[in-house]
Amino acid sequence: MHDGETHRYFLIHDPNTNPEVLEEADLCIRDIANGVGHENHSKYPTIVLNQNGTPFIPSQIVDRYLSLLPTKGFPYEEAITFCESLRRLVGWKEISYNLDKYIEKQVEDKYFDEQESINGTRSFTVLPKLGSEEVDQELLRLALRGYVWVESIHQIPSGRLGNGMRILEQIS
Repeated sequence: MHDGETHRYFLIHDPNTNPEVLEEADLCIRDIANGVGHENHSKYPTIVLNQNGTPFIPSQIVDRYLSLLPTKGFPYEEAITFCESLRRLVGWKEISYNLDKYIEKQVEDKYFDEQESINGTRSFTVLPKLGSEEVDQELLRLALRGYVWVESIHQIPSGRLGNGMRILEQIS
């Protein structure tokens, strides 16, 4: 499915996306991971292209990539390599929101309890009785790395890095 106006890229967020388009998206993921993907910043939005020249929006590529990874036995090194490759192509601003939302869903919602805050910032406590067997260490490592990436982009400390460190202390 193209964006109906310019036909500049394929959209892959719809559950009914053509399987052939998803195969091209998966090729784009492999190409990015292998360092042979391409980008085009000439128009908005920025797009990434696989070796066949099939164009996609970077945020949808990172969403698809992360959705294909297991959350138990998380492949940390592979995920970091992919995210760094995509960052080099398009910059963090193109993928930081999606990476942040993935961390929120896969780490924060599972391991933290959000507390009320007086000053408007989000505050979290580690869920009671969280054992090391319940926490995938490699997924948590991605979250900690992601917090550093996201905070460096926005240059505003969110406190989330400290939350992740508390989990590490609790389960160690």
